[in-house]
Amino acid sequence: GCLLTDSSVSSLCHVIRSCCISSLRVLDLNENTINEDGIKVLSTLLNNDSSALRQLEISSTTITEVGAMWMSIAFSSNHFLEELNLSRCNISPSSLLLIDNALANNTETHLRRVLLFQTATREVIMNKDWQSRHIFLFKPTEGYNHRWGASGV
Repeated sequence: GCLLTDSSVSSLCHVIRSCCISSLRVLDLNENTINEDGIKVLSTLLNNDSSALRQLEISSTTITEVGAMWMSIAFSSNHFLEELNLSRCNISPSSLLLIDNALANNTETHLRRVLLFQTATREVIMNKDWQSRHIFLFKPTEGYNHRWGASGV
């Protein structure tokens, strides 16, 4: 990561909205210290109709219940994001359900892949009948270094 904080993410999103929202396709914020406020700012970026963002990488961040609420608001109307990496975010099962419900109720979503690898919620994910069918559990294989890994569901 680049050691970005919520404040840094806010500044970055302001710059993106000002100059390159219609051309930015991938935003990689993996392994930064992004919490509720940063997720809230990102959600406003995801709700911008001018956005061309197709892939959002936010693995190894902390997504709390409040952060999941902001993400679910963004995903309820987002129609351009195709891939989302939430690996190692320690998202609680109830937060995952918020996100899943938002995706299930968004008939215009293009989100096809959500990367989610975390041991703590593995059993919950594998035993739930997800409404949206967009949440996938990916297991890294030995020597894992591929961006999206292999499906483990």
